Amino acid sequence: MPSAPMELHLIYSVSAKSANEDMGRVEMNATGQVVGGTNLSIAAIPETGYVFVRWSQDGVPVSTENPYRFTVFKDASLVASFKLGKYTITFDTDGGSAVAPITQNYGTAITAPAAPSKEGHTFNGWSEQIPATMPAVNKTIKALWTVNLYTITFD
Repeated sequence: MPSAPMELHLIYSVSAKSANEDMGRVEMNATGQVVGGTNLSIAAIPETGYVFVRWSQDGVPVSTENPYRFTVFKDASLVASFKLGKYTITFDTDGGSAVAPITQNYGTAITAPAAPSKEGHTFNGWSEQIPATMPAVNKTIKALWTVNLYTITFD
């Protein structure tokens, strides 16, 4: 019989991966064999144009937190899911006619809006070129105007 009490440590298998590595990757502070009661943190890192959706285990969603922090008390094999991100381009017309924002998936073709109008001004384009495809960022593009000069003639 031992003279001191023995500690029993349960060991669990822990792993994590991406459901689609083209969309994102996973970073975890420990994998493999982990002592029960250990606190772990796992992060889903989306690739450009993608967003994190959820963590699942055996096809069952377990969290939408990112990073996900949990205490190991059983074997865990987590999978990160990602999806294509939606982004928005808004148009600031500086008092001109409204131009509807464009919201669509990253990488999809953009159709440039019709030019706005503003009384007493001529539209000179946008502050930056409207991209051909949706970028992986929300942005605002401003209208550029020239003030119309009028000549008044008296008889």
